[in-house]
Amino acid sequence: MEDRHTILPDFQLSPTTSGIPHQFAAVYDGHCSARGSEHAADRLHELLAEQPEIQTCQGMREVDDTAIQRAFARAFHEMDLEMVDVASAAGQQYGTTAVCALRIGRLMYIAHTGDSCALLCRGGTLVRLTEDHKPASMPTERARIEGQGGRIMYKEDRVLSNPRGSRISRLNMSRALGDGNFKSPKRLVEATPDVVRVALRPHRDQFFILASDGVLEVMSEDEAIDIVKTTVAGSPPSDALAGQAAAALIRRATALQTRDNMTAVVVLLEW
Repeated sequence: MEDRHTILPDFQLSPTTSGIPHQFAAVYDGHCSARGSEHAADRLHELLAEQPEIQTCQGMREVDDTAIQRAFARAFHEMDLEMVDVASAAGQQYGTTAVCALRIGRLMYIAHTGDSCALLCRGGTLVRLTEDHKPASMPTERARIEGQGGRIMYKEDRVLSNPRGSRISRLNMSRALGDGNFKSPKRLVEATPDVVRVALRPHRDQFFILASDGVLEVMSEDEAIDIVKTTVAGSPPSDALAGQAAAALIRRATALQTRDNMTAVVVLLEW
């Protein structure tokens, strides 16, 4: 099991944001070991909390989204460099996806690299908040990689690494944290996250899901939303109920015989 996750229901950043609800949740899907996902689960939220733009964000619509995106990008890049340095010092290569949700008041920011995803249930229907970073199927990612002279295995939708002697690795995503052999000398796999802002709608936005691809490779996103809706229907939001909904997703993925690691985080929105 190489997945890890972080849930911080009280993610206070600074005295200037006291009294404004802050929550943070994230799912990390490690590859080549659990070292990358463990490192990110321990550190990424700490690096994010150090960013001045995050510390002063009041959760208002007038927030400078570009500044928040820069803050996430810096935190992700610092995490990436730290992970690559630690792995390199140990003579190892590993990495992880990341999908993070930072809620500040009625604003939520979703940042991700890789193929773990975020889904929102709004008015009973699915809103997909992320797009998987795939090297062959995303034109912008493909152009970036091949523009540097990188190579993609199109049939398998994988990036080929920078050579390490005679050894070449393959990665089935075009963005990730870690994976030093994909970062130098050519930066073929990026750590920069895509960041989206969601203005949460009271009573219409019911819950959101963060999940690694082991859950959603065997069921549709609509089915995942329906499973949670069925589990929580008619009950007041609670941590226990959210846990039951996440467990229901894992049971369904197991029944569908997923062959990958699985993590699902369900956050119920209470108004």
